[in-house]
Amino acid sequence: MEVWEVTLDELHTDVVGEIGLVWGAYTEEFKINGEPPEILRVRFTNTLRWNGQGWENLLYHRDAQLFDEDGAYIPREGGCDH
Repeated sequence: MEVWEVTLDELHTDVVGEIGLVWGAYTEEFKINGEPPEILRVRFTNTLRWNGQGWENLLYHRDAQLFDEDGAYIPREGGCDH
């Protein structure tokens, strides 16, 4: 890997009781040795639980779908494969 850089674009948080929610988007720029550079816009969500001493990760998800410059999802032509 020649280059790997992550920039946080959007971050939201909320806590309800012992459950913490985090969601947003980031831009990942990277260049694998010998390959052209790539840029991905990634959406993510994270669900955590307070255990009395710290936050436990319950679920983390991210997707790197096609997005326009405003962060809106660009649907694939022909729809889903399933």
